[in-house]
Amino acid sequence: MILEDMKVIINGVLSFVTNVKVGDMIGSTYVTEVQHKHMRSGYYIINNELKITNDHPLLVNGEWRKTEDVIVGDYINNIEVTSTEFINSLVPTVSIVTQDDRYDVHCNNHTYTVHGQYKLKLKKAS
Repeated sequence: MILEDMKVIINGVLSFVTNVKVGDMIGSTYVTEVQHKHMRSGYYIINNELKITNDHPLLVNGEWRKTEDVIVGDYINNIEVTSTEFINSLVPTVSIVTQDDRYDVHCNNHTYTVHGQYKLKLKKAS
């Protein structure tokens, strides 16, 4: 899950994830489920900009990896990971499920690909 101050392209317009609704398009995929204000205890900040929960998969070095397993020196979409920091704090997040298995989160001038079927991926893993 991603934190509420993260941005995605919703129906062609860059906007906060708090504005996402079922049926919206994020990039080129449709939103099939969304849960706002999903409280989580802790999150990571990647490169001082991407705020995401520990277990949400990211496309790292061309394969899916949980955020907690990302290390300095990895690459997310040709963006080198230069820092990872865990923040132990209760925070509201947004869970977005998409038709395709991925969507992009936009931070400053960088774009990070995250898994769009996060819940389904966790179910298959268990």
